[in-house]
Formats: sequence, C-alpha cells, structure tokens
Amino acid sequence: MSKEKTILNYKSSYEATRIISTFISMIGWLAVVVGVASLVMGSRSDGVLEFSIGIAIALLGLTLILTGQITRAAVDNADANRKVLEILKFKENVEFEQGPKETETYDTDRNYDEELLYAIRKGYFKKVKSALNNGANPYFKIEDGRTLYELAKERKNLAVIEAFQEFLK
Repeated sequence: MSKEKTILNYKSSYEATRIISTFISMIGWLAVVVGVASLVMGSRSDGVLEFSIGIAIALLGLTLILTGQITRAAVDNADANRKVLEILKFKENVEFEQGPKETETYDTDRNYDEELLYAIRKGYFKKVKSALNNGANPYFKIEDGRTLYELAKERKNLAVIEAFQEFLK
C-alpha cells in the first residue's frame, strides 16, 4: 500500500510572544552597548560612579537578553511539541485518551461491530485491532449500506486500514 504525503498546515499561536521576546532581547543589547560605553567613559575620566553605572546597565542588558532568549526557547519548544502531537494524531493515530488495553478481556455480551464502528470513526487503530480480534465483523453493513471495511478505506486512515489488512490476511 502506498502512503500518501500530506502537509499539515500548522500555525503557531505564539507569534505575539515571539515578537515581545525579540523586543526584550533588542532592548537588552541596547543596554549592553550603553553600559559598555559608560564603562569606557568612566575608565577614561576615573569616574567611579560612571564605571559602576556602566557595569549595572551592562548586567541589566545581559539579563534582558537572557530573558528574551529563554522565552523564545520555551515558545519554540511549545510549538515543536504541538507540531509533533498533530503529526502523531494524523499519521500514527496515537490514542491520547485512556481506553481498554489490547490485552483486556471483554464481556461476551459486548457488540464488537459497534465498537469497531466507533473505533473507525475516531481513528483508534488499537481499538480497531482489538475489536477485530474479539469477533467484530469487518463486513458488517452500517445504516448507509457500506461495510465497516469500506468505511475504514474511505476514511484514508493508514493505521486503521493496515489493521484491517493484517486481520484479513
């Protein structure tokens, strides 16, 4: 089976934070330049006050630069985590909710066809595999006349389709 390439359009929700952190870093660099200039002027005129003020301003600038960079790193990390989560949800159909484990035993009265239908609609490939292994009929017809297997193929969920194909071997 060929896997289709799909591009996920992810838009960061942290653009304002990125702009603010860049602005804070720029102010920090400006403070470092002013502080170093004050240090140079203080050392030429033997002014202890200018020298002390220069050190304080330069240290404040370095603190602002560090704050801006840490904020930017945290935002980039949050964005990367959101992108990975979206990719996992789309490509691998990883379940991020608590559900029955594959090794759990089920009640004999349980309707595995309905469980399989639910799992297909939600894209939960582990539940698809579990329902099939516990007796769900992949050729069970739903209300519109399609079989569960046809529904799975129409949804184009690669992990779910592979679970069906593995079961039907």
